[in-house]
Amino acid sequence: MAMRRVLLVLLGVVLTMGTLTAPASAVPRQEVYWRPIPYNGQKYQTVRLDCPAGMKATGGGVIGDGVPHISGSRSVGNGAGWELIVWQENPRDLNVTIACWSGLTQFTSLTTWTDVAPGAIGSASNLCPARSRTFLGGGAYASDPSMPLKNFASYYDYGWQASYRNTTAVQQRVYVQVICAEGLTARRWETTRGEHMTDSFISATLYCPAGTDVVSGGALGPNVEGQWVLSPTETITGWEVASEREGDDTFFQARVLCAY
Repeated sequence: MAMRRVLLVLLGVVLTMGTLTAPASAVPRQEVYWRPIPYNGQKYQTVRLDCPAGMKATGGGVIGDGVPHISGSRSVGNGAGWELIVWQENPRDLNVTIACWSGLTQFTSLTTWTDVAPGAIGSASNLCPARSRTFLGGGAYASDPSMPLKNFASYYDYGWQASYRNTTAVQQRVYVQVICAEGLTARRWETTRGEHMTDSFISATLYCPAGTDVVSGGALGPNVEGQWVLSPTETITGWEVASEREGDDTFFQARVLCAY
């Protein structure tokens, strides 16, 4: 399959490389960090980036020269970091990004799962407890990293959903995570339709309104396969997604949660 060379540069509101140091403030504050991760010589690679002490990870992604397929993206360590499972058709070093917030309280992540038969598409959703937490985003991963991630986005305004295609010959399990916490105001989901890149690719970029920062984001569409870019991106805080397109349906959405 021919691939389009993609080079994304993450600037965000605050772009920091190297030692991660938390801002000294009790007021909710967002910072975006990135770090290069060397290629490990394997077809599949699990990478993790941690927030500074006192901050919580609400979303993360991969950017770089090339197109890494994402088969898992989730919060780990009780919000301390973000973990991604990626597969690369043309292996190379990765740039991993993470959105970190200070000032969050009652942070929790909840995980549910569903079993998927061989050749089938399995979907699951997960919700924050009613009126006890503020929904901030979510994650997903599968029992086999070769399974393509199809949908990865908000479920209404209070939960997370994900879909996978089981490309193996045995039953697999799909896990969906929702992230909940108190402390952010002016929460607002922004949604946009995607744009064609080529006959095989679709992408979308969505920016937060002025005065707000990105919390998390995702992508949704009935005929997308293998999310390629799920990441805070560009000079204005926002979210960028790209995916392989299946069939003729061009419907594709980027979704981003913005807050201050």
